[in-house]
Amino acid sequence: RARAMRFIALLGVLVAAQDISEQEFAGTALGTGAIFGLQGSRLLRIDTLANYIQVELPGDDQLCGWPQLLEANGDLWAVPCAAHHVLRISPIGVSKLSLGPSDVSCQWRHAAVAPNGAIYAMPWEASAVLRVATDVRLLGHLGVTNQGKFGFTVASQEYVCGIPWAARRVLCLHTSKDELLQFGDFSDLAGKWRTAAARQGIIFALPVE
Repeated sequence: RARAMRFIALLGVLVAAQDISEQEFAGTALGTGAIFGLQGSRLLRIDTLANYIQVELPGDDQLCGWPQLLEANGDLWAVPCAAHHVLRISPIGVSKLSLGPSDVSCQWRHAAVAPNGAIYAMPWEASAVLRVATDVRLLGHLGVTNQGKFGFTVASQEYVCGIPWAARRVLCLHTSKDELLQFGDFSDLAGKWRTAAARQGIIFALPVE
């Protein structure tokens, strides 16, 4: 019981990392009395009723397979960083939606749920925007870089936007048309903005320093 409570506490606390590449926990609860957490490339399941921890997907706890869990349409979803598939966690089990092999170390780092129920992830080192709904699609072609392009994804009304980490421009996608647009002209230095929030159609991004 003490061990389960320790993991619940870890998953419930927002850890302030010094660098975007640091390993963090991401977790959320389902209506089945379980809490799921990601640790590297391992998926942990904590049964809050029986008080035990189970490793659903064994993997390397140092390799950032999926950095984030999102709830959409009654299921949990995880977009891949170093992994090669999207995870879908439902009350009946865990399934994988394959994306095929990748040559980059981390494809996407952060995603957001749009009002239409689809999940969008702006690329970190990937060359396209990831869209996850009933299927998986790659939208646009932005080129592959070895620096993180967009460290945060935020939904605002009919748009989902990527906040620049090392990218020079803001990238937005119109969710009803799947059209991409870019604007702004910033420096190419890495570490500009990390988190953002939207209110009444306006996006606010917080600087790293």
